[in-house]
Amino acid sequence: YETIGGIGTTLKFFHHPEGYAEPKNANDLSQGYEYVYQYKDHLGNIRLSYSDKDGDGKVDVLRGTTDIDGDGDQAMEVLEEKNYYPFGLQHKGYNNTITGREHNYGIGGKEEQDELGLNWHDFGARNYDAALGRWMNIDPLAEQYNSLSPYNYTMNNPIFFIDPDGQEVIIHFDKKHNKLYIYDDDNWDSNRETRAVTADEYKFSFGDDEESYNQILVIDDVFSGGKFNVKTGEFEHNGNKNEKEIPNGEFDLLDNEASTTNPEWYRIDAQDNEPHNDRYDVEGETNASGNKRNGFRLHTGRTSWGCVTICKKEDDNRQKEWNVLERIIQNTSRTTVPEKRGRQGLNPFSTVKRFGTITVSGQNPNAQKKKN
Repeated sequence: YETIGGIGTTLKFFHHPEGYAEPKNANDLSQGYEYVYQYKDHLGNIRLSYSDKDGDGKVDVLRGTTDIDGDGDQAMEVLEEKNYYPFGLQHKGYNNTITGREHNYGIGGKEEQDELGLNWHDFGARNYDAALGRWMNIDPLAEQYNSLSPYNYTMNNPIFFIDPDGQEVIIHFDKKHNKLYIYDDDNWDSNRETRAVTADEYKFSFGDDEESYNQILVIDDVFSGGKFNVKTGEFEHNGNKNEKEIPNGEFDLLDNEASTTNPEWYRIDAQDNEPHNDRYDVEGETNASGNKRNGFRLHTGRTSWGCVTICKKEDDNRQKEWNVLERIIQNTSRTTVPEKRGRQGLNPFSTVKRFGTITVSGQNPNAQKKKN
Protein backbone atom coordinates (compact mmCIF):
# COMPACT_ATOMS: atom_id res chain seq x y z
CA TYR A 1 0.00 0.00 0.00
CA GLU A 2 0.97 3.61 -0.46
CA THR A 3 -0.21 6.48 1.75
CA ILE A 4 -1.62 9.40 -0.21
CA GLY A 5 -1.54 12.81 1.44
CA GLY A 6 -1.53 11.26 4.91
CA ILE A 7 -5.27 10.64 4.71
CA GLY A 8 -5.64 7.27 3.00
CA THR A 9 -3.92 4.34 1.39
CA THR A 10 -3.92 2.96 -2.14
CA LEU A 11 -3.18 -0.64 -3.10
CA LYS A 12 -0.03 -0.72 -5.24
CA PHE A 13 0.57 -4.48 -5.58
CA PHE A 14 0.41 -7.80 -3.75
CA HIS A 15 2.54 -10.93 -4.06
CA HIS A 16 1.54 -14.30 -5.44
CA PRO A 17 3.72 -17.46 -5.57
CA GLU A 18 5.06 -16.72 -9.06
CA GLY A 19 5.49 -12.94 -8.80
CA TYR A 20 3.06 -10.14 -7.98
CA ALA A 21 -0.18 -8.54 -9.17
CA GLU A 22 -0.97 -4.85 -9.49
CA PRO A 23 -4.36 -3.22 -10.09
CA LYS A 24 -5.11 -1.92 -13.57
CA ASN A 25 -6.62 1.13 -11.87
CA ALA A 26 -5.63 1.75 -8.24
CA ASN A 27 -8.71 3.94 -7.78
CA ASP A 28 -11.09 1.29 -9.12
CA LEU A 29 -10.08 -2.26 -8.16
CA SER A 30 -13.14 -3.67 -9.91
CA GLN A 31 -11.26 -3.24 -13.19
CA GLY A 32 -9.10 -6.19 -12.22
CA TYR A 33 -5.37 -6.84 -11.99
CA GLU A 34 -2.35 -7.35 -14.20
CA TYR A 35 -0.18 -10.31 -13.23
CA VAL A 36 3.60 -9.99 -13.25
CA TYR A 37 5.66 -13.20 -13.28
CA GLN A 38 9.23 -13.58 -12.12
CA TYR A 39 12.11 -15.85 -13.03
CA LYS A 40 14.28 -16.81 -10.05
CA ASP A 41 17.66 -18.51 -10.06
CA HIS A 42 18.70 -21.52 -7.95
CA LEU A 43 19.20 -19.29 -4.88
CA GLY A 44 15.74 -17.71 -5.09
CA ASN A 45 17.11 -14.38 -6.39
CA ILE A 46 14.64 -12.52 -8.62
CA ARG A 47 16.31 -12.12 -12.02
CA LEU A 48 13.52 -11.16 -14.43
CA SER A 49 10.00 -9.72 -14.13
CA TYR A 50 7.65 -9.92 -17.11
CA SER A 51 3.95 -9.73 -18.00
CA ASP A 52 1.86 -10.73 -21.02
CA LYS A 53 0.03 -7.40 -21.12
CA ASP A 54 -1.50 -7.89 -24.57
CA GLY A 55 -2.64 -11.44 -23.80
CA ASP A 56 -1.14 -12.99 -26.93
CA GLY A 57 0.46 -15.89 -25.03
CA LYS A 58 4.09 -14.75 -25.34
CA VAL A 59 6.41 -12.14 -23.87
CA ASP A 60 7.27 -9.27 -26.21
CA VAL A 61 10.91 -8.15 -26.07
CA LEU A 62 12.28 -4.94 -27.52
CA ARG A 63 15.97 -3.95 -27.58
CA GLY A 64 16.32 -0.39 -28.76
CA THR A 65 14.22 -0.37 -31.93
CA THR A 66 14.71 -4.08 -32.63
CA ASP A 67 11.69 -6.31 -32.07
CA ILE A 68 13.42 -9.38 -30.62
CA ASP A 69 10.35 -11.65 -30.58
CA GLY A 70 9.76 -10.89 -34.28
CA ASP A 71 6.04 -10.12 -34.29
CA GLY A 72 6.63 -6.51 -35.33
CA ASP A 73 4.42 -4.90 -32.71
CA GLN A 74 7.33 -2.98 -31.10
CA ALA A 75 6.02 -3.91 -27.63
CA MET A 76 8.07 -4.45 -24.47
CA GLU A 77 6.75 -6.78 -21.78
CA VAL A 78 9.98 -7.37 -19.84
CA LEU A 79 9.44 -5.07 -16.88
CA GLU A 80 12.65 -5.41 -14.90
CA GLU A 81 15.94 -7.26 -15.09
CA LYS A 82 18.31 -7.79 -12.16
CA ASN A 83 21.81 -9.21 -11.95
CA TYR A 84 23.90 -9.60 -8.81
CA TYR A 85 27.41 -9.85 -7.46
CA PRO A 86 27.97 -13.11 -5.51
CA PHE A 87 26.91 -11.71 -2.13
CA GLY A 88 23.77 -10.10 -3.52
CA LEU A 89 24.73 -6.51 -4.37
CA GLN A 90 22.82 -5.58 -7.51
CA HIS A 91 24.65 -4.54 -10.67
CA LYS A 92 23.96 -0.93 -11.64
CA GLY A 93 24.07 1.01 -14.88
CA TYR A 94 22.61 -1.44 -17.35
CA ASN A 95 19.70 -3.30 -15.75
CA ASN A 96 17.56 -0.66 -14.10
CA THR A 97 13.77 -0.68 -14.34
CA ILE A 98 12.82 -1.00 -18.00
CA THR A 99 9.11 -0.38 -17.79
CA GLY A 100 6.48 -0.61 -15.07
CA ARG A 101 7.07 -0.12 -11.37
CA GLU A 102 10.30 -0.53 -9.45
CA HIS A 103 9.88 -3.68 -7.37
CA ASN A 104 12.23 -3.56 -4.36
CA TYR A 105 12.58 -7.32 -3.97
CA GLY A 106 15.65 -9.13 -5.19
CA ILE A 107 18.23 -11.31 -3.47
CA GLY A 108 16.59 -14.38 -2.00
CA GLY A 109 13.23 -12.85 -2.93
CA LYS A 110 13.56 -10.53 0.08
CA GLU A 111 12.58 -6.89 0.30
CA GLU A 112 15.24 -4.19 0.21
CA GLN A 113 14.74 -1.68 3.02
CA ASP A 114 15.91 1.68 1.69
CA GLU A 115 14.85 3.75 4.69
CA LEU A 116 17.60 6.08 5.96
CA GLY A 117 19.72 5.02 3.00
CA LEU A 118 20.73 1.75 4.70
CA ASN A 119 19.75 -0.52 1.78
CA TRP A 120 19.48 -3.60 3.96
CA HIS A 121 17.48 -6.70 3.03
CA ASP A 122 14.81 -7.90 5.45
CA PHE A 123 15.22 -11.67 5.95
CA GLY A 124 12.74 -11.83 8.83
CA ALA A 125 14.94 -12.70 11.80
CA ARG A 126 17.87 -10.58 10.64
CA ASN A 127 18.86 -7.73 8.33
CA TYR A 128 21.44 -8.33 5.61
CA ASP A 129 23.80 -5.83 3.94
CA ALA A 130 24.65 -7.08 0.44
CA ALA A 131 27.36 -4.42 0.07
CA LEU A 132 29.28 -6.02 2.95
CA GLY A 133 28.13 -9.60 2.52
CA ARG A 134 27.34 -9.69 6.24
CA TRP A 135 24.37 -9.83 8.56
CA MET A 136 23.78 -6.77 10.71
CA ASN A 137 22.61 -8.99 13.59
CA ILE A 138 24.25 -11.96 15.26
CA ASP A 139 23.18 -15.34 13.90
CA PRO A 140 20.76 -16.88 16.45
CA LEU A 141 22.32 -20.27 15.60
CA ALA A 142 25.91 -19.03 15.89
CA GLU A 143 26.78 -21.44 18.71
CA GLN A 144 26.36 -24.32 16.25
CA TYR A 145 29.04 -22.91 13.94
CA ASN A 146 31.73 -21.73 16.34
CA SER A 147 34.40 -21.81 13.63
CA LEU A 148 32.61 -19.03 11.70
CA SER A 149 31.88 -15.40 12.42
CA PRO A 150 28.37 -14.92 13.86
CA TYR A 151 27.84 -12.29 11.15
CA ASN A 152 28.82 -14.50 8.19
CA TYR A 153 26.37 -15.05 5.37
CA THR A 154 25.95 -18.65 4.08
CA MET A 155 29.34 -19.72 5.41
CA ASN A 156 30.92 -17.23 2.97
CA ASN A 157 29.75 -19.33 0.00
CA PRO A 158 26.66 -17.54 -1.41
CA ILE A 159 26.88 -19.23 -4.81
CA PHE A 160 25.79 -22.61 -3.44
CA PHE A 161 24.18 -21.99 -0.03
CA ILE A 162 21.14 -20.06 1.16
CA ASP A 163 20.11 -18.85 4.62
CA PRO A 164 16.43 -17.89 4.58
CA ASP A 165 16.06 -16.33 8.05
CA GLY A 166 17.96 -18.28 10.68
CA GLN A 167 14.85 -19.91 12.11
CA GLU A 168 14.15 -23.64 12.27
CA VAL A 169 12.10 -26.51 13.61
CA ILE A 170 13.12 -27.74 17.08
CA ILE A 171 12.50 -31.34 18.19
CA HIS A 172 13.05 -32.94 21.59
CA PHE A 173 13.08 -36.72 21.98
CA ASP A 174 12.52 -38.02 25.52
CA LYS A 175 13.69 -41.65 25.52
CA LYS A 176 12.53 -42.33 29.08
CA HIS A 177 8.91 -41.44 28.35
CA ASN A 178 8.90 -42.40 24.64
CA LYS A 179 7.73 -38.95 23.55
CA LEU A 180 8.65 -36.62 20.70
CA TYR A 181 8.04 -32.86 21.10
CA ILE A 182 8.06 -30.65 17.98
CA TYR A 183 8.28 -26.84 18.09
CA ASP A 184 7.87 -24.72 14.93
CA ASP A 185 10.20 -21.80 15.64
CA ASP A 186 9.07 -19.98 12.48
CA ASN A 187 5.57 -19.49 13.89
CA TRP A 188 6.47 -19.07 17.56
CA ASP A 189 5.38 -15.93 19.40
CA SER A 190 6.53 -15.55 23.01
CA ASN A 191 3.51 -13.31 23.70
CA ARG A 192 1.00 -16.06 22.94
CA GLU A 193 -0.33 -18.92 25.05
CA THR A 194 1.40 -22.27 24.44
CA ARG A 195 -0.45 -25.59 24.21
CA ALA A 196 0.68 -29.19 23.85
CA VAL A 197 -1.42 -30.81 21.10
CA THR A 198 -1.80 -34.12 19.31
CA ALA A 199 -1.63 -34.59 15.54
CA ASP A 200 -5.45 -34.52 15.42
CA GLU A 201 -5.50 -31.21 17.30
CA TYR A 202 -2.65 -29.48 15.44
CA LYS A 203 -3.71 -26.44 13.38
CA PHE A 204 -1.78 -25.07 10.42
CA SER A 205 -4.01 -21.99 10.34
CA PHE A 206 -6.49 -20.24 12.61
CA GLY A 207 -9.85 -18.79 11.64
CA ASP A 208 -10.51 -15.05 11.71
CA ASP A 209 -12.61 -15.45 14.84
CA GLU A 210 -10.09 -17.70 16.62
CA GLU A 211 -7.37 -16.64 19.01
CA SER A 212 -4.08 -18.13 17.85
CA TYR A 213 -1.64 -19.88 20.19
CA ASN A 214 1.76 -21.58 20.07
CA GLN A 215 1.60 -25.33 19.50
CA ILE A 216 3.91 -28.11 20.65
CA LEU A 217 3.13 -31.27 18.73
CA VAL A 218 3.46 -34.29 21.04
CA ILE A 219 3.86 -37.77 19.54
CA ASP A 220 3.68 -40.78 21.88
CA ASP A 221 5.21 -44.24 21.54
CA VAL A 222 8.52 -43.12 20.04
CA PHE A 223 11.60 -45.21 20.81
CA SER A 224 15.25 -45.72 19.89
CA GLY A 225 17.20 -48.97 19.99
CA GLY A 226 15.26 -52.22 20.22
CA LYS A 227 11.96 -53.28 18.79
CA PHE A 228 8.26 -53.38 19.51
CA ASN A 229 6.83 -56.81 20.23
CA VAL A 230 3.32 -56.89 18.78
CA LYS A 231 2.35 -60.00 20.77
CA THR A 232 3.36 -58.66 24.20
CA GLY A 233 2.73 -54.99 23.55
CA GLU A 234 6.17 -54.08 24.92
CA PHE A 235 9.27 -52.22 23.76
CA GLU A 236 12.18 -54.64 24.03
CA HIS A 237 15.65 -53.12 24.52
CA ASN A 238 19.14 -54.63 24.67
CA GLY A 239 18.03 -57.90 23.07
CA ASN A 240 20.18 -57.36 19.99
CA LYS A 241 23.64 -55.75 20.03
CA ASN A 242 22.83 -53.90 16.81
CA GLU A 243 19.72 -52.35 18.35
CA LYS A 244 21.57 -49.74 20.40
CA GLU A 245 19.78 -46.53 21.39
CA ILE A 246 20.82 -43.14 20.02
CA PRO A 247 23.14 -41.25 22.43
CA ASN A 248 21.91 -38.19 24.28
CA GLY A 249 22.92 -34.84 22.85
CA GLU A 250 22.27 -32.27 20.13
CA PHE A 251 21.75 -33.32 16.51
CA ASP A 252 20.96 -31.62 13.21
CA LEU A 253 17.83 -32.67 11.31
CA LEU A 254 18.74 -33.08 7.63
CA ASP A 255 17.01 -34.34 4.50
CA ASN A 256 17.52 -37.94 3.40
CA GLU A 257 16.63 -37.36 -0.25
CA ALA A 258 19.85 -38.93 -1.56
CA SER A 259 18.80 -42.32 -0.18
CA THR A 260 17.72 -44.83 -2.81
CA THR A 261 15.64 -46.82 -0.31
CA ASN A 262 14.02 -44.37 2.13
CA PRO A 263 14.26 -40.79 0.78
CA GLU A 264 11.17 -39.80 2.81
CA TRP A 265 12.97 -40.38 6.14
CA TYR A 266 15.00 -37.64 7.87
CA ARG A 267 18.67 -37.84 8.71
CA ILE A 268 19.85 -37.17 12.28
CA ASP A 269 23.45 -35.93 12.30
CA ALA A 270 25.45 -35.23 15.46
CA GLN A 271 26.62 -31.68 16.17
CA ASP A 272 30.22 -32.77 16.71
CA ASN A 273 33.61 -31.66 15.38
CA GLU A 274 32.84 -33.13 11.95
CA PRO A 275 29.24 -32.15 11.18
CA HIS A 276 27.05 -33.47 8.36
CA ASN A 277 29.11 -36.62 7.71
CA ASP A 278 26.39 -39.02 8.94
CA ARG A 279 28.68 -40.37 11.69
CA TYR A 280 28.74 -40.05 15.46
CA ASP A 281 32.33 -38.88 15.99
CA VAL A 282 32.47 -39.16 19.76
CA GLU A 283 35.22 -41.17 21.42
CA GLY A 284 34.03 -44.44 22.94
CA GLU A 285 30.78 -44.71 20.96
CA THR A 286 30.93 -47.64 18.53
CA ASN A 287 28.53 -49.99 16.83
CA ALA A 288 28.40 -53.79 17.11
CA SER A 289 31.33 -54.08 14.68
CA GLY A 290 33.53 -51.74 16.71
CA ASN A 291 33.30 -48.89 14.19
CA LYS A 292 31.96 -45.36 14.65
CA ARG A 293 28.20 -45.29 14.79
CA ASN A 294 26.34 -43.84 11.83
CA GLY A 295 23.05 -43.75 9.97
CA PHE A 296 20.72 -42.28 12.61
CA ARG A 297 17.31 -41.55 11.06
CA LEU A 298 13.84 -40.31 12.00
CA HIS A 299 11.11 -42.62 10.65
CA THR A 300 8.17 -44.88 11.47
CA GLY A 301 8.62 -48.60 12.16
CA ARG A 302 8.84 -51.35 14.77
CA THR A 303 12.61 -51.94 14.89
CA SER A 304 15.36 -49.40 15.63
CA TRP A 305 19.13 -49.72 15.28
CA GLY A 306 19.59 -46.35 16.94
CA CYS A 307 17.11 -44.39 14.87
CA VAL A 308 14.36 -42.27 16.43
CA THR A 309 11.39 -44.42 15.51
CA ILE A 310 7.69 -43.61 15.71
CA CYS A 311 6.24 -47.00 16.60
CA LYS A 312 3.79 -48.48 14.13
CA LYS A 313 0.87 -49.92 16.03
CA GLU A 314 -0.88 -53.15 15.17
CA ASP A 315 -3.95 -51.29 13.92
CA ASP A 316 -2.36 -47.94 13.02
CA ASN A 317 0.68 -47.25 10.83
CA ARG A 318 1.01 -43.73 12.38
CA GLN A 319 0.54 -42.04 9.03
CA LYS A 320 -1.51 -39.23 10.61
CA GLU A 321 1.30 -38.24 13.01
CA TRP A 322 3.92 -38.61 10.28
CA ASN A 323 1.98 -36.40 7.85
CA VAL A 324 1.63 -33.60 10.40
CA LEU A 325 5.29 -33.88 11.43
CA GLU A 326 6.43 -33.85 7.82
CA ARG A 327 4.29 -30.84 6.96
CA ILE A 328 5.75 -28.88 9.88
CA ILE A 329 9.30 -29.77 8.82
CA GLN A 330 8.77 -29.10 5.11
CA ASN A 331 7.08 -25.73 5.74
CA THR A 332 9.77 -24.42 8.06
CA SER A 333 12.75 -22.38 6.95
CA ARG A 334 15.81 -24.39 6.07
CA THR A 335 19.47 -23.76 5.38
CA THR A 336 21.75 -25.50 2.90
CA VAL A 337 24.90 -27.04 4.39
CA PRO A 338 27.84 -28.97 2.87
CA GLU A 339 27.27 -32.70 2.43
CA LYS A 340 30.17 -34.51 4.14
CA ARG A 341 28.89 -38.09 3.98
CA GLY A 342 31.26 -40.57 2.32
CA ARG A 343 32.72 -39.53 -1.02
CA GLN A 344 30.34 -36.57 -1.18
CA GLY A 345 32.64 -34.90 1.33
CA LEU A 346 35.18 -34.53 -1.49
CA ASN A 347 32.68 -32.70 -3.69
CA PRO A 348 32.60 -28.96 -2.85
CA PHE A 349 29.26 -28.60 -4.65
CA SER A 350 27.42 -31.34 -2.76
CA THR A 351 24.87 -30.02 -0.27
CA VAL A 352 22.08 -31.20 2.01
CA LYS A 353 19.10 -29.33 3.50
CA ARG A 354 19.09 -28.64 7.23
CA PHE A 355 15.64 -28.17 8.79
CA GLY A 356 16.52 -27.67 12.45
CA THR A 357 17.70 -29.52 15.54
CA ILE A 358 16.72 -32.58 17.53
CA THR A 359 17.73 -32.93 21.18
CA VAL A 360 17.87 -36.43 22.70
CA SER A 361 17.60 -36.97 26.46
CA GLY A 362 16.70 -39.65 28.98
CA GLN A 363 17.46 -43.37 29.05
CA ASN A 364 15.62 -46.37 27.69
CA PRO A 365 13.95 -48.61 30.27
CA ASN A 366 14.68 -52.31 29.93
CA ALA A 367 11.17 -52.92 28.74
CA GLN A 368 8.19 -50.63 28.60
CA LYS A 369 4.58 -51.62 28.22
CA LYS A 370 3.13 -50.04 25.11
CA LYS A 371 0.17 -47.75 25.67
CA ASN A 372 -3.09 -48.59 23.95
